[in-house]
Amino acid sequence: MRSMGCLSLVLTGWLAACAPQEPRSSPTAPVVPPSEPPADEPLPAVVSPWRFEHPLPQGNTLHGIWVGAGEAWAVGERGTVVRLRPEGAEQQAQGTTLTTLRAVVSEGQRLWAVGDGGILLRGEGGRFAAYRIAQDDLLTIWLEGAEPACAGKGNQWFRFDGRRFVSGSLPVLGPADAVRGAAARGTDLYLVGTSGRILHRTPHGWFLEGDGLTSLDLVSVALLEDGTVYAGGAGGRILRRDPRTQLWSVDHPRGSLLWTRAEVRAVFSVAGSVLAVTSDGVVLRRGETDWAVEASGLGHLRAGAAGGAGALVVGDGGVVLRREAGAWRPPAGLARLGAMALLGVASDGAVAYAVADDGSVLRRQDRDVPLRWVLDHAPGPLAQPLYAIGARDGEAWAAGSGGVLLRRTPQGWQPEPYMWPDRRPDWRGIAVLPGGEVFVVGGAVTPEADAEAAILHRTAGVWVRERPIPRVTSALQAVASDGRHVLAVGTAGTILRREGMSWIVEDSDVADDVQLFALTVVDGLFYAAGTGGAVLRREVSMGRPRWVREQIAGAGSLLALAAVGPELWAVGAGGIAAVARGGSWAVEPTLSASHLAGVAVLPHGLLAVGSGGTVLVRSLAR
Repeated sequence: MRSMGCLSLVLTGWLAACAPQEPRSSPTAPVVPPSEPPADEPLPAVVSPWRFEHPLPQGNTLHGIWVGAGEAWAVGERGTVVRLRPEGAEQQAQGTTLTTLRAVVSEGQRLWAVGDGGILLRGEGGRFAAYRIAQDDLLTIWLEGAEPACAGKGNQWFRFDGRRFVSGSLPVLGPADAVRGAAARGTDLYLVGTSGRILHRTPHGWFLEGDGLTSLDLVSVALLEDGTVYAGGAGGRILRRDPRTQLWSVDHPRGSLLWTRAEVRAVFSVAGSVLAVTSDGVVLRRGETDWAVEASGLGHLRAGAAGGAGALVVGDGGVVLRREAGAWRPPAGLARLGAMALLGVASDGAVAYAVADDGSVLRRQDRDVPLRWVLDHAPGPLAQPLYAIGARDGEAWAAGSGGVLLRRTPQGWQPEPYMWPDRRPDWRGIAVLPGGEVFVVGGAVTPEADAEAAILHRTAGVWVRERPIPRVTSALQAVASDGRHVLAVGTAGTILRREGMSWIVEDSDVADDVQLFALTVVDGLFYAAGTGGAVLRREVSMGRPRWVREQIAGAGSLLALAAVGPELWAVGAGGIAAVARGGSWAVEPTLSASHLAGVAVLPHGLLAVGSGGTVLVRSLAR
């Protein structure tokens, strides 16, 4: 146990930083307070036609939370701001910025949040604006009196002087360092960050404390009413400062079962208890001498805080949990069926279904209720991920890993029997044609441990295995038909066309470097899409097919395609959605950071599904 003030600075060669000092200030890009006219224009807002349908009110990862007397505010990816009150939760500030917000505070009617790229978000009375006040990411924010201050990557901090933000230098820290957490009370301020550094500011200046207790990053800090300070960080590190001795010591849980290598993302006090929240979904409660597990299995958590409105934690997929009588439950206004990744979606015009990585199937209700999605098929203990779903004329089929093939009957989803002599394939794509004809494609492993394309065809109620000639070693990802031909695409740019009962390779020198994940038909033409934002269009001239490659600028992997009249829609990694109209592509902001793996057409709109149980809906004019 060591106290690190001036002596530690001398020993480590930072003597200059030991003398009490106020940070030097220099002006930065001004940010306008609510009561002043704009000095700099706010960053332009983004309007998105997409909205969340599941989970509610939204599904982006939340990175920061502030809890006040009667309400709480949470912030996260894509500029997400969620207001939490006893009567419910509401998403606000949609499209004000697409930057990830990392931390938030509120004072009276004003809200301040900071995030990546030096962005600061200001809100008052339901109106929000974003400004850039720094070049580097801002990771933490706190209140000094009634005004905000913030810091992040680098050795600068920023303080609002009532009119604009001004910057100052932090001692000891260099340009490669970062401040990850802050706690202020009265005249004391604690900042924690990279390499286990703890800065303590008093009326006498800045002091480095706790030096040498850990070399791992500290990401959270809490200053309690009695003066005790806790800091948490990487490797499950928890440090404690005794207010009587003013010394820091290691305060990790002693029991081996309680030890965690996850980050301690938050430490706070509530109802006389001190709680620590870890990134792997564990909440620890400190007793008189040690820590005990209060809850576990809460998901991937990012932050936590407590105040008059209670104790809350937030995390991936928009998860928010409130502490009630020692148990952690979703507060009012939040609705979700689970944190599964949705991997495919299909609609027959009347009913829509989505399949998930935990083997479940969701169904969209055809009535206007707050949560339109219900669990239609609950997975068993040995369930496999479902990757593909197809629906037409009241029929629905789902397929996935381990050869799983399901059909929806009046009795629910039932396994569909079929013969396959070798190890069961992993199914990835499905196409339901008129008359009950179905194609399922994927990848399999032969008894000789060789990989090969797998194709299953259902006609007249009978399943038949079909083979490419010659044998194809790539896994297939998608299959589609234009009414005359059936094509399938897959890894390594593989494109197959059905001829009779066999399949042949269609040569394409424009797809050799593309992994193809999606296939559909628009106005009689096949389109395929895959990695690097590549879109392939099939043209036929003189009876010979030819594939033409297009590129969606700035797009990553495109995972699904859908046709709406003459329009072609694509969705994919990072929440991208793009539409081709009149021969050119336009990217639409979805305000979601989820990887969108499926897209389907509704009578008057589109559905897109993805990670974290995300379901987005977009209206289309008809």
